[in-house]
Amino acid sequence: MPELPSCPDLDQLRRQARELLRAAVAGEPAAITRIHVVSPQLILSAAQLALAREYGFRSWPALRAEAQARRLTAIAEGQPPAGGAELGPPPAFGDRWSFGGAGAIETLTGLLHVEGLVAGPAGLAGRGPASPSLFARLVPSQSALEAIAPGRPAQGYDGDLARERAAMQAVAQIGDIVVVDDQERPYFLGRGATSTPPGIPWIDFEFPIDPVPGPDTRWLELTGHSGTTRLLPSARVAARAGNVAPVTGSAAERDLARSIRLITWIWLGTPAWNREAYAREACASLLARTAQARQEGTLESASGLPDQIERLCAVLTGEGPADGLPAPWAGMLAAAGQLDGPRHHLSIGLTVPPVEGAIIHLDALTCAPYLWRLHLRSAGRWPVEVRRDGSGNLPGKWRNMQFSADDDRDNSYIGNVGAFSSGDGAIERFTVEFRTRLDPLARRLALTFTGPADQVTIDLELGPASGGTRG
Repeated sequence: MPELPSCPDLDQLRRQARELLRAAVAGEPAAITRIHVVSPQLILSAAQLALAREYGFRSWPALRAEAQARRLTAIAEGQPPAGGAELGPPPAFGDRWSFGGAGAIETLTGLLHVEGLVAGPAGLAGRGPASPSLFARLVPSQSALEAIAPGRPAQGYDGDLARERAAMQAVAQIGDIVVVDDQERPYFLGRGATSTPPGIPWIDFEFPIDPVPGPDTRWLELTGHSGTTRLLPSARVAARAGNVAPVTGSAAERDLARSIRLITWIWLGTPAWNREAYAREACASLLARTAQARQEGTLESASGLPDQIERLCAVLTGEGPADGLPAPWAGMLAAAGQLDGPRHHLSIGLTVPPVEGAIIHLDALTCAPYLWRLHLRSAGRWPVEVRRDGSGNLPGKWRNMQFSADDDRDNSYIGNVGAFSSGDGAIERFTVEFRTRLDPLARRLALTFTGPADQVTIDLELGPASGGTRG
């Protein structure tokens, strides 16, 4: 049995599989025998499986995951790679720290729910720290919306336009928020980036803040038009990443499961008055694709996914009960009934083994009144897939990475990349928004990051929550 190098070259492994296939197709007996050990077909996937088995792995995705993990370890330790190729520098994520636990304050435009602040160096070593970011959510006051769009409803298309204008007005008026720390040092809030999702009655903000509050800062106090709140340093929690593992199920099953999770994520964030209309349109398209997959035979005959999709769509459209749903899906809907979640704000500081070439570093977790968010950084190549149905796809690199979570209370959560991201060309900073609220009694989370063929799970200790509002 051949030995996998300590720093294997994945491209070289791919070439070995292609060369094995070419030799077998050319009629070389030894190559044909090697492939026929695992499959009667002379195709690339069979050659890859044969090569993986010869290296002692049960599948090609398992071999690929181990190769990626070993290479990352070798890069971090400065070991020479197989074949004498040059190693690039290891990703220098650097440490970051966070603050949270603040409440809401009144601004001139509405009620600002202060979620948290993430600070510290980002990007390559020597390039200096990136501006820390304050994350908040503004619920515009009715008077502000009326002043912007008199006589127009707060819901629907006109309401969305009014909120977009309210966001611009809020950015212009952010100077009415005063920020100082425990040493009475003043901080400047820059012009924030905004996100106004259609049909949602609030505006998400990311404000740059200057200077950088150090990790030894005891608190940051925010004073608005009316009221004061404080951000406190986040505790660092225990987190552990498992090994990269292959994704199970057929490609058709994975595609349909990804779609239903995205539909549910959007449904959970849609106002109650518009949920049924959205679900009817989205489920009609998904059910048509499911029927087509059944007709084409791309779903295994024993797969229960089509029936599960039909039951879930009946629930989302209000046409059926939630009985008989898989536990993760039932957990998502159960979590939607919570009135509010805990005010966790946690520093993590964990680098996750690479999934499909993407290396992710977990910085922090913060909670908003309606969702919770992971603050991440990434380096490396992201998997990209061009799908025939572009409905609901996220832009570019995010298309083919899924984020999900399960807690120790049998609740499940769906994550999607948020609106805010930035980078210095080598390392990109972004957020993942999970719906719905965290269960206040949850003490552990299992986060799962899934690529086209590989996935990794991270165990995260939540610890006691810092409080929350029940309403």
